[in-house]
Amino acid sequence: MKSVIRIIAICVLFTILSCEKGDLFQSKCENCFTEEPTQADIEVSLTPFAYSNYTTTISIYEGNVEDSILFQRFETTSSSWVHTLGINKTYTFVARYYRDGNFYEAINSVTPTVKYEKFLCVNKCYRVIGNKCDLRIKYY
Repeated sequence: MKSVIRIIAICVLFTILSCEKGDLFQSKCENCFTEEPTQADIEVSLTPFAYSNYTTTISIYEGNVEDSILFQRFETTSSSWVHTLGINKTYTFVARYYRDGNFYEAINSVTPTVKYEKFLCVNKCYRVIGNKCDLRIKYY
C-alpha cells in the first residue's frame, strides 16, 4: 500500500513540475481560436506617470535590437496597449521615457507562438502564448 501511495505522489509531483511556465494553474480555454492564428495581439505595459502630457517613444524591432531592423516607431501617452504582430517571430520593444530632463529606456523582447490544446479545453483550440511585453521601469 505504501508503494502505491509513493508512486501516485511521484506522478503528481512530475505532473506539476513538468508544465511549462506554470500553465497547470492557469485557465487554458480563455483566448482560444478554432483556427490556427497567423497573428498575435501583443499586450504591452508601460510605466504610468503622474503627468499625462509626457510622451513615450516606442520602437519595435524585428529580431534583436542589435540587428537594427526597425519595424515601427511611434509615440504614446497611455500606460498600456495592444499591438498586432506575426506569429513565430521575435520582436524587441524599446520604450524611451523622457522625464525631468533625463532619458530612461526599457527593453524587452517577445516571441509569440501558438499552442494547440486538445485535452484541457472542452473543444480543441489554439492559444497564443508569449504575447505579453513588460516595458515598465522600476527605478528612475
